[in-house]
Amino acid sequence: MFGEKITHNGNEPKPYVPITNALHERKNSIAITIDGVTKTAKEWSRDDRCMVSDTAIRFRIKAGWNPADAVFKTRKELKRGS
Repeated sequence: MFGEKITHNGNEPKPYVPITNALHERKNSIAITIDGVTKTAKEWSRDDRCMVSDTAIRFRIKAGWNPADAVFKTRKELKRGS
């Protein structure tokens, strides 16, 4: 029914390849680096070692927490002082 797509100058269009990681460049995203690994709060919350939600991570980072504590420490661990 449809032929191959041809641009206005007769060339075939090239596939879009993003130059950067768009998740880290969104205006409302927070890039968090721990031990040389940079991820967003959502990506860190999916890590098996993480015990808190991405929302909690964002609030903790904005409140000035150490990134490793913000991602990996639970509320109980903070109360015990671990």
